[in-house]
Amino acid sequence: MGIAVTVIIALIIIGAVILIQRDQYLKKVRQYDRKMEEEIEGKSSQYREDIQAIRGKYEEEKGKLTDYIYHLEKISRNRKR
Repeated sequence: MGIAVTVIIALIIIGAVILIQRDQYLKKVRQYDRKMEEEIEGKSSQYREDIQAIRGKYEEEKGKLTDYIYHLEKISRNRKR
């Protein structure tokens, strides 16, 4: 009877240790997931800002070129007269 009780207690202790380690592992996994999500969100935010800056520069340059073409056409028409 003493050996059986010892084995049962040992199994309970081993099971408890496994559950504790599993919980600690899952906690670390969740922390890592949160960290990665924050990092991804930060990079995504920076990417969106970069895209907006590029679009702004594109629109500005497009406006300048449109004005330049308009003035060239105007000069061309004035010279034909």
